Amino acid sequence: MKTVLAVDFGTQSAKAAIVDETGQILAKTKASYGFCVNHGGFLEQNPEDWWKALVAMSHDLQNAQLEAFSAICAVGISAQMHGVVGIDENGAPVGNCIVWCDTRSTLQAEQMETVSREQGIPLQNPATSAYTAPKLLWIKKHQPESYAKMRALLYCKDYLRFRLTGKISTDVSDASGSLLYDFSAGDWDWKLIRALDLRESLFPKIVESSALAGAITRSASELTGIPQSAVVAAGAGDLVCSLLCNGILHKGDILINLGTAGQIMTTCEPDAKPPLGVHRFQMTDRSSSFMLCSLQSAAYCLRWFLENVCPIPPDEAGNLPPNPFAIMDELAEKRPVGSNGLIFLPYLNGTGNPHLDDDASACFIGLTAAHTKDDMIRAVMEGVAYGVNDALQSITDGIPSSVFFSGGGSYSPLWRQIMSDVLGSPLCCSKQAEASLMGAAMLAMTAAEVSPSLSEAAKLLPKPQIQQPIEENRIRYLAIQALYQSCYRQNQEILRKLSQLRKE
Repeated sequence: MKTVLAVDFGTQSAKAAIVDETGQILAKTKASYGFCVNHGGFLEQNPEDWWKALVAMSHDLQNAQLEAFSAICAVGISAQMHGVVGIDENGAPVGNCIVWCDTRSTLQAEQMETVSREQGIPLQNPATSAYTAPKLLWIKKHQPESYAKMRALLYCKDYLRFRLTGKISTDVSDASGSLLYDFSAGDWDWKLIRALDLRESLFPKIVESSALAGAITRSASELTGIPQSAVVAAGAGDLVCSLLCNGILHKGDILINLGTAGQIMTTCEPDAKPPLGVHRFQMTDRSSSFMLCSLQSAAYCLRWFLENVCPIPPDEAGNLPPNPFAIMDELAEKRPVGSNGLIFLPYLNGTGNPHLDDDASACFIGLTAAHTKDDMIRAVMEGVAYGVNDALQSITDGIPSSVFFSGGGSYSPLWRQIMSDVLGSPLCCSKQAEASLMGAAMLAMTAAEVSPSLSEAAKLLPKPQIQQPIEENRIRYLAIQALYQSCYRQNQEILRKLSQLRKE
């Protein structure tokens, strides 16, 4: 028996699992870590906390499944993207990692736009503080001693792989999320790097995500228990691993991930030009890319409503329901399509795509004394679906023949039906709860040749559940979608002025 170790490092927690050759999870565990800096838009993590989490999870799995753990032949890593991990000549981190959601480098993002415009070097993605390059420029300006000590620029998964193997590299997905990547060349954008006066020696070799990127060192084996015979795949960003686990491998495939935010992704050719405000990343190799757009608040809208407007009361014994969202499903299902003429704009944190309007805010439109909380719950679910459809239409032409659907919102039977009806497309709903984790396992299998290719590894995934649109509902929602779009357009200026009032 051969097994692989898959790990997934998110923004504040990590998961790990032993996966066998058939794609079955034999054991899994998790660990958490926080921000060591969290104030005023500054968000940092200590890379050593990631390593401690990896060691702890490895021991947990070893204790739970010794035989399967001893059979590990490869390790695959999925992790948060964009954060800056600099290491010195001894391989030690140079300070903390400035993570993706840190917003301190807004001025450096604007600087990049100026350099791009003045020197005629096009940026490959919208310049925002989420990307790596502005963060690195901030370090160079405000922490010059740290910048001078850096030997290499790594990402979260790269640092963990370096601790396991002693080898330095990154993969195409993380490199493409730097704002310093040339999609046409499949390499770093050396012209832009020089124009920004960044040190070229910082940027590591770029490899494919499923490439064999090193083997477990003796010291790493002693610390983690992972067999020294195991190899380590290059790994990938968590978005790419999520795509892999949903079987997104072919041009034109679409995935909607309905989590806290709504992420809408579609695979495309490497030289495809994304619409304004749409982000583009490399997949696992240089032959395919994907576009990403988002709705800033998706499943979060329902949580916000639950916590602030409509808390589910405890039962007679004083116990809170174990799954309040299932109760909200039951309440909303009682109401008709269109929520009795009530529309919710889901802009609790601005719009995201396609409007890119940070001044927009959420609102109920059409609320009357006849409406109930049940109508409002359904209106929230429908409003999120309208917002997702708006974003999807900005990167696709026509109605998709099918859409892959994942994330916490996909566990709601009612939300699945609403989403299918609004999009007018069948939804392929993954039965695999650990998407990024299983994507990492697929990379490990391919690197160790347990599977000959990612396409073959994808055959191990469980068949998705298909949610078909209801034609009567689809026609009804088509008309309401147009009203939803009018609600935003006709209230945009009012929402902008309200935003100004909140800032005064």
